[in-house]
Amino acid sequence: SLAEVVHDTERLLRVTLPPAIELHMQLQAGLPPVLADATQVEQALLNLCTNAVHAIQGQGSERGSIHVE
Repeated sequence: SLAEVVHDTERLLRVTLPPAIELHMQLQAGLPPVLADATQVEQALLNLCTNAVHAIQGQGSERGSIHVE
C-alpha cells in the first residue's frame, strides 16, 4: 500500500538525513489504493527529500525541516 511505502521511506530517510534536518511526514488516513510501482514511489520521495536538503544547505543553512504531506 502507499502508506507502507511512505513509512518505509520515512524510516530510511531518518537514518540518512543530516541530524540538523528535521523530517515531518503526514499521510492522510483512508486514501484509496494507488496503482504504482513501490520502488519508483520510494525513489521519488527520496529524490524530493534529497533535493530539499540540498536547497536548505545551498542557502547557507545547516538546520532546516522537510514537510511531506
